[in-house]
Amino acid sequence: MPKNNAFFRTGFMRRKGFVAVFEAIDSACKAANVEVLGPEKLGRRYITVIVKGYVAAVKAAIESGTAKVEGLGK
Repeated sequence: MPKNNAFFRTGFMRRKGFVAVFEAIDSACKAANVEVLGPEKLGRRYITVIVKGYVAAVKAAIESGTAKVEGLGK
């Protein structure tokens, strides 16, 4: 990825539970060339995962991560 931050975007996925978070991160990283900036712990067991990359890559990663954990339930 180029060093110019003008081409980068961030995406956020909010999940409940560590298993869902790890599955979402794994799926997002396999789907597109994104960098995980880190999980941020929120209240009530919610965790937000922040990813960074090109606009299309972030969109693909978020969609893939969300689709992967939809079947896990809560």
